Amino acid sequence: MRLRTKLILCFLLALPIELLSQQLLQTNFVKPQVETEPGKVCNLAFFITNNSEEPIRVNPNYILPDNWKLVTSLSAIDLQPSEKKFLIISVQIPESYLVGDYSVVPEFNDDKGQLLQKDEVHVRVLEVEKITIEKLEKKEYVYAGEEIRASYLLQNQGNTEKSFFIETQNCQVEEGAEVRLGVGESKVITVVKPTSEDYVNSAREYYTIRVNAGNRVLESVNNWTQVFPSKNLKKDMYFRFPISFSGSYLGVNKDDQYESTYQFELQGQGTLDVEGKHQLEFMARGPNNTDLSYLGLYDQYYLSYQNKNLMLFGGQKNFMFTPLTESSRYGWGFESKVVVNSGLTLGYLYVEPRFYQEIKNEMAGILGYQFNPKNKIELYYVTKQFEALNDRTQLLSFTSVFTPFNGTDVDLELSRGYLNNEADNAYRVNINSRFSLFNFSGNYYNTGKNYPGYYNNSKFYSANVSARLSQKIGLSFYARRDFMNAQLDTFFVTAPITKSYQGSLDYKLGLQSQLKLFVRQYERKDRLNYNKFHYKTRSANLRFSQKWRWFRFSLTGEAGKTTNFLLDPGENQQNSYRGMGDFSFNIASKHFIRAFGSWSNINQFVSGKQQNITAGMSVSSQISEKFNANFYVQNAYDIDDYYKNRNLMQLSFNYNFLPNHSIALRSFYTIFKTEVDQAEFTMAATYAYKFGVPLKQVIKAGIIRGQIINKQGEPVEGVWVRLLNKTVVTDKNGEYIFDLVQPGTHLVSFDESSFELDELTNIPNPVEVNVFEDQVSTVDVRILKGAELKGKIILEEATLKAAADDNVNAANIIVEVKSSLDQYRITTNSNGLFQFPLLKPGKYIFKIYANSIPAGYKIDQPEYEYVLGEGEKKEIEIELPTKRNNIIFKPAGNALQKNGLGLSLKAKSTSKKEPEADSEKPFYSIQIGAFKRELPMGDPFFQDEQFYFEKQIDNLHKYYIGRFSDLQSAKEEYKRLKTTFNKLFIVVIDGDEVYSVRKYEKLKK
Repeated sequence: MRLRTKLILCFLLALPIELLSQQLLQTNFVKPQVETEPGKVCNLAFFITNNSEEPIRVNPNYILPDNWKLVTSLSAIDLQPSEKKFLIISVQIPESYLVGDYSVVPEFNDDKGQLLQKDEVHVRVLEVEKITIEKLEKKEYVYAGEEIRASYLLQNQGNTEKSFFIETQNCQVEEGAEVRLGVGESKVITVVKPTSEDYVNSAREYYTIRVNAGNRVLESVNNWTQVFPSKNLKKDMYFRFPISFSGSYLGVNKDDQYESTYQFELQGQGTLDVEGKHQLEFMARGPNNTDLSYLGLYDQYYLSYQNKNLMLFGGQKNFMFTPLTESSRYGWGFESKVVVNSGLTLGYLYVEPRFYQEIKNEMAGILGYQFNPKNKIELYYVTKQFEALNDRTQLLSFTSVFTPFNGTDVDLELSRGYLNNEADNAYRVNINSRFSLFNFSGNYYNTGKNYPGYYNNSKFYSANVSARLSQKIGLSFYARRDFMNAQLDTFFVTAPITKSYQGSLDYKLGLQSQLKLFVRQYERKDRLNYNKFHYKTRSANLRFSQKWRWFRFSLTGEAGKTTNFLLDPGENQQNSYRGMGDFSFNIASKHFIRAFGSWSNINQFVSGKQQNITAGMSVSSQISEKFNANFYVQNAYDIDDYYKNRNLMQLSFNYNFLPNHSIALRSFYTIFKTEVDQAEFTMAATYAYKFGVPLKQVIKAGIIRGQIINKQGEPVEGVWVRLLNKTVVTDKNGEYIFDLVQPGTHLVSFDESSFELDELTNIPNPVEVNVFEDQVSTVDVRILKGAELKGKIILEEATLKAAADDNVNAANIIVEVKSSLDQYRITTNSNGLFQFPLLKPGKYIFKIYANSIPAGYKIDQPEYEYVLGEGEKKEIEIELPTKRNNIIFKPAGNALQKNGLGLSLKAKSTSKKEPEADSEKPFYSIQIGAFKRELPMGDPFFQDEQFYFEKQIDNLHKYYIGRFSDLQSAKEEYKRLKTTFNKLFIVVIDGDEVYSVRKYEKLKK
């Protein structure tokens, strides 16, 4: 027993004092771990309990992570025996504090400093992503051929280290596009953009920089820089018709033999007049080289003219009558169409086919009427002469394009044909409709067995229905069946006969990633004489596409069953699988690389080979502004692609060595149309020259030029000068020039945004300039310090109290200042204060309009004269006295007349007195315009009308004409001004407030 007692005593003595103290004081935190964002106050709630039988005074102390701020006070906590209190510790976490887990340690001591309790709370600081990008420096303008440069400051103001990708549009990052910034770090990003030397007029070049993190765009900044034509550029005085001439050397390695030839082409397309009313197009290309299989460049000659009411064509091209009667027929022919202003159309076509020998010639007459841009009808009469038949084919076709209701367009054709005493019908319909979430497009052809048109004994349809259920989910269904019989040109081979059905579900996974699930059935059959394929596949497909920075890819998997109809039944079905990938890299927006490939376990065309691998790549590079190169290579093609030219390898270089001269080198290793495995090597070297034939000299022109200097006489560079839609900038000598200016009176304006706040031009801005043919008009400008004129209109002191009682004040009094160059008219505010815009130094006449002053007051002096010096600030005060109601009788010039109502005084007046209005009463006026900037007097907007006064409301300068006591008078003025201004309306001005008439009438009620 003694041993046990001794052991217990030793154990108690070995316990820490803190453990014994915890029995006296106990703390329990509501949440032992909390989450918060930096920059916010974090509240930690807990219960504190006195477990002793004595009162305790507790002194808290909180141990916080570095730079955290304690919001809660450190006042003592008094606890009675067994008392339990609820308390909150509030701490402020600094902005941009690093993400991570931190500890807050509360300590509680007694009055003697002895530790009673110690606890710990874990605080997780969450990640905050905050990226800023701001413009540091940007060129406001460059000359054509110079490089645009702009720099931006990218800052990471979040609380964790981040990697960014800089994506640009219409510009390039000078250094690497990959950026990694720690917390608080920043980096200067510089973008560059070259400009062409071929600018004829000034233009704005826009460019964008985006900061991406993963697939998210964090920040995007748009900017622009003005590009002015090069000083050395000579402008053309003539209106020209554009023409291009090219010569090509062609070489083909065909059947192990090398053949070569030359081909030349002269082409023109443009308008014959400045207004663009008459359009001309022609082509002359020869000699014919189709025997060399050079991608079908045959000889071709044609001439076409068109204006609003007439179209004429003669030569060789693809003619089309209607889709049913003659959808596409290449040959020599003539076409004309006359459109009467009422909407009536008359036309005629004649063609002799070149590549379809069964038809000798064909012609058509057209009669149509267009009701409006979306509704028209046409009637075609078509006749064809076949080589093997004596009788001509007769076809009658009615077509109509109409919109039955909003969002739906219909194209309809009904046709009937006659051949060898047999007749048959055909019809087609095409519909495009958009309503609610759905989009539908479809067409259907049905031609009879004996119908002698472009198609016969065929049914063709295609339809697509899609629905966007949400921003992420879309559904669609597609069906197609090709025609069976058509009068096709042998030179143009159409695709295989195809039947296909497909249903798909699209799901947008993210901003730049998408998943597509689709099931389909497709059947393809060879259209050539000896069938090399005929198969049908049913499959399920899954496609995933993703864009990540400069890299994007698409992966597709297909699984299903394929039936090969060229094999015997029982041996012609096989489970089929296919995988496809497409990867592209866009490097610095100038270099593009694409790699693609596919693998399948079944060959639909022959029975032996059970696997097919296709792979290829392409590279496109803009090596310089004038030089680009392209390369393409692929190992094989499917046989059912025979209807198009298939390049197994292609290499091309294009170089513009002079403004209108170019050289192109191209080489192809190609499987041509109708071939399945016989590849040929073709090369070509082409020189092209573009020029313009002068048709008419530009209207006789003059020149406006000048120089801008400052008050010290030094030239000022970089001032923008505008004339109509043209903008130029002063050079280092302060000089500017506009050439080829049409004779007449023009307004030239000078951009004052680069001036100091108190600077202006010494001439009106804009200034009228008279331009004469073949003469130079000089407008020199000096920048000087403007003068200020402001002041106050005061009502006579004797009536101030009465005026205040009657709500009479000095508001809306019209004041004007006028010189030989400038004129400004404004109104006073409610305190009678006014301030004119910056004035040019000189002599001014100041005037107060009598009809705008309050009733009961008069003007002692109608006009004041002031001379303002450069940079002078002048302040004036004018007191308006009250009117005296004294009647003074003068014997001269007056006569008393008697009438039925008594005596009246008839006085002779030497001057007409302006009517006076009650300024304290509301009045009507007409608002003629609102602008973000203040318009100077003489601005062409006013069109010789003088605005009554101007008010600045909602950051807009609003201009008003007229002051009327009744609405009818305002309406009469409104009718007069309506012929001059486009957007104007009547307002009511009550004190400093402006109301619409309707709103003011509601307020009165």
